[in-house]
Amino acid sequence: LTAKRAAERIAAKDVELRTSRGLDTVHLAVAIAAWRIGGVSYAAPVLLRPLAIRRHHLDFDLRLHGSFTINPELVEVARTHFGIAIDGRALAALAYDDGVFKPQPVIDHLRALTAHIDTFTVLPRLVVSTFADVSSHMARDAEDLDHPILNALGGHVGDREDLATLRRIPTLVGADDRPPASDRLLLDADGEQEAVLARILAGQSLTVQTLPGTGGTQTVINAVGELVRAGKRVLVVSARRSTLDGIRHRLSGIGLPALAVSPTQLHRDLIRAIGRNEKAEQPKVADVDDALVRLRTVLRDYREALTGRHPQLGISPLEALRTLTTITQQQPQPSAETRFDLRTLQNLSTRRAEAAHALQTAARLGEFRFGPDDSPWYAVAFETTQQATDAHALAARLHRTDVPAILERGYELIAQTRTRPFTTVSELGAYIQLLQGIRGSLDRLSMTVFERPLGELIDAHAPRRDAPEMSGAQRRRLKNLSREYVRPGMHVADMHESLVRVQQQRAQWQQLVEPGVLPEVPIGLDDVAASWQRVDADLAALDRALGRSQPLASLPVPLLVRTLAGLAAESAVFDNVVERATLRGRLAELGLDGLLTELSRRHVPEDQVAAEFDFAWWQSALEVLLRSDRALLGANTAVVDRLERDFRLVDEAHAGSAGPLLAAELATKWKIAVVDEAHEANALKHALRSGATTPAELVGAAPALVRTLAPVWLASPYEVPTIPVTAPFDVVVIADAAALCLAEAAPALRRAAQVVAFGDPVTQKPTPFRVGAGAPQFADQPDDDVPFDGVSVFERLAEIVPEEILTRSYRAGGEDLAELVNSAFYDGRLVSLPWAGSYLGRGSLSVDYVEG
Repeated sequence: LTAKRAAERIAAKDVELRTSRGLDTVHLAVAIAAWRIGGVSYAAPVLLRPLAIRRHHLDFDLRLHGSFTINPELVEVARTHFGIAIDGRALAALAYDDGVFKPQPVIDHLRALTAHIDTFTVLPRLVVSTFADVSSHMARDAEDLDHPILNALGGHVGDREDLATLRRIPTLVGADDRPPASDRLLLDADGEQEAVLARILAGQSLTVQTLPGTGGTQTVINAVGELVRAGKRVLVVSARRSTLDGIRHRLSGIGLPALAVSPTQLHRDLIRAIGRNEKAEQPKVADVDDALVRLRTVLRDYREALTGRHPQLGISPLEALRTLTTITQQQPQPSAETRFDLRTLQNLSTRRAEAAHALQTAARLGEFRFGPDDSPWYAVAFETTQQATDAHALAARLHRTDVPAILERGYELIAQTRTRPFTTVSELGAYIQLLQGIRGSLDRLSMTVFERPLGELIDAHAPRRDAPEMSGAQRRRLKNLSREYVRPGMHVADMHESLVRVQQQRAQWQQLVEPGVLPEVPIGLDDVAASWQRVDADLAALDRALGRSQPLASLPVPLLVRTLAGLAAESAVFDNVVERATLRGRLAELGLDGLLTELSRRHVPEDQVAAEFDFAWWQSALEVLLRSDRALLGANTAVVDRLERDFRLVDEAHAGSAGPLLAAELATKWKIAVVDEAHEANALKHALRSGATTPAELVGAAPALVRTLAPVWLASPYEVPTIPVTAPFDVVVIADAAALCLAEAAPALRRAAQVVAFGDPVTQKPTPFRVGAGAPQFADQPDDDVPFDGVSVFERLAEIVPEEILTRSYRAGGEDLAELVNSAFYDGRLVSLPWAGSYLGRGSLSVDYVEG
């Protein structure tokens, strides 16, 4: 039970130190050295090997990593207090015999070295615990704090002024106008992030407040990439393991493994960096960049066209779309199909309110109660009410008496002639006119004239020039023959004209009867003709009143009867007919006659007329805009979707080439450095092969070459003291800076020429910690006499250097929760993207009340 509790404490402390401090402290200790100095007892492990302890159900799994090393603090104590120089690497090598771990030689050798010290003993023990000496390393590193940034934080006026000096920032080129060759950010960045990057590249020390989900890590990575491309050396510091691992993982994912090396894994990282440089190839990006520019230009023009205002209408397609979206949300939804041309749209652009009011007035007067299919009186205009009354009375008389009478008498008349029945009133008039003409011809000529061919007779009576081939004798003979057709006692003044008329009448007659039927004149022709003339005149008058383009007399008889019945019927269409006609004329002048017809056909009520008009105007305007601007691609969404897909693919290929391009650039620098620094190359090769692992050993072997090979270092603030001060950094980036106090950040700051601190004071705060996994300490039990510094280095730097804020959050979450956090902690500065569930009406925040 005691062992299980100890394992629980060790595992809990391991998680705490790994996640919050970036420290791997759990080790397997083999042999414990104990000694006394001045009456105080001390103990330290001799051999240490990294170990992972993980809970597995009710048990714990222990897994060894790496290899055994001599405790460096024990080596330091032996040298400092006892004057004994211990070669840690050689001593650790004694623990292995042909690859088999045997710790006894190490214990025996250490006992021999300390045999002259009475209080020094070495006990054979196996201990699993958290072993780390953070404070001594940081204390030794803090012996020299004379540095401009630390001096500025300490209050030195000159250094504060230098640190706070604002540097000139070059003008930022928008992402849409930036040449692809200069757009080589490792990851995507928004406008706020690009502004931060511009200040960093300008050499400005600053603080960056990173609100939740605003892309602080990707901004750090982009800054690292741009600084490395500029040939600068960068140190990235964070106490959170997730931040360090995230940076390392994302760099590996874009083709830059081991770009950032770690002090604790420097040997492995340098080997991986060399491998990356040896394998790097220059990517071919010319075709991708050209395609990107072409597609970007088309989509940019499309986007600008969406927001560009039409010079005549003064609206943009996007405004039209938004307005139509609002209009179509009404119930019932407007559905006008009428479309206006550009001239009508322009005339209405400043008179829409007037037109809508006029349409509502027309609806109130009953204009839309009747449509073209509801009443033949639809859209008929009268100047006075009396004109409307007279026209209706005329239609009623024609329907009830005149037209039925003329049709009946006409059918009776035509039935006497054996001709086919007439189909229209106009055709009846043609029949009557033909019969009257035949009767006139028969009054002077005999029936025989309708039986014989008349062609030669007509030529004989025609002028000589019309028939020059006919001889005079033949002409005289035919003229004498034609006199036989004249009735006795009758005189024909112009025989040629009479014969031509008979020829025409015979042709018309033959079209109406069966072959061989001779013309005959019915009884009562004159009476029917007189009645027809009166009816035809009345129908023409009614045509004028109705404004018809097709005369009523030309309608088929059944349709004429139905039309007259509709015209004669009593109807409310005559209510306010004059007022509506006047109003209809005004609306027609505005170009709304088509909409009037549609609204009448659909019988749209007054309260919906304005919405129908607005919909028709905005929809017509949108269609005109789409037709007039080629950049809008004709609103072909399939084309736009394809362009977006192609651009996305090309943009991803372009963005994906940034990492390989930087890798190729670093590989070129590495190959040049290997040639220029041949002696350092040999020294580095020897150090790596001999097993050198500490930064001091590897950097000391090849300082210039390591600078080229490892331009970026990634460390927790407690590992920074292991990095040699002799290799300063151009820029130190402190991530999660609001969680570090000044003492924790001091080793990083004293290595910086420029410092950039990222953090969120709302969610981060400096806190004290202990490495030991013993029983927990209570707040009323102080560990030492020095109070903990609760002011973060982020806050201290923010008092001096400029501050930037990242406010656009890309973290998926509910709007309710985001709004709560934003208003409660960030004063409404956080700009978040909507949650998909919001469109489905789902809430993202629930409150449960727990009693007790």
